[in-house]
Amino acid sequence: MHEPPILTPQRLLAEYKNGSITVEQWRAGIRAHCLMALQEAKEEIEEPKLALLELWRTKNAARRLHKNNKDSAIREVFMTLSQLDDFPPAIYLWNADQPTAPLHTFLREARYPVIRFTTFKTTQVSAEIDIEYGDLDSKKRTRERIRLERHWLGDFRLHSRTLKSTPENLNL
Repeated sequence: MHEPPILTPQRLLAEYKNGSITVEQWRAGIRAHCLMALQEAKEEIEEPKLALLELWRTKNAARRLHKNNKDSAIREVFMTLSQLDDFPPAIYLWNADQPTAPLHTFLREARYPVIRFTTFKTTQVSAEIDIEYGDLDSKKRTRERIRLERHWLGDFRLHSRTLKSTPENLNL
């Protein structure tokens, strides 16, 4: 998986507001996000057939998520995941609270870095997620089980995070 070069835009703004980073560092972080988006757009223009296949795959994955979960619950979980420290897919989930952004745009089934949810169960008080992310080769992906519980203030909070496998601990 790409090493996250930057924090999510919300985290960048929070860091800037509390004085941890300068305005130049904030601008550099936002610029890096813009360049990342432009690079992906360029890749889609250069490989339209692959982009269409990925679109179909992600729409199908989004349908699977919607099968047993409400859109608002899925987006709430994505936003909670985007705020986790040392969670590389956060840079792709940070704006999941925007209802105009289709859910499939946050999934990456066959595009590097992959972000795939193998288990996604939500209730009013908890969420259990199995996620795999990283390399296109499934043997080289990081797999985690994340359990979120609803805090008394009403938002999801991390309850437990279990690393199921990483590329380093696989016997290749």
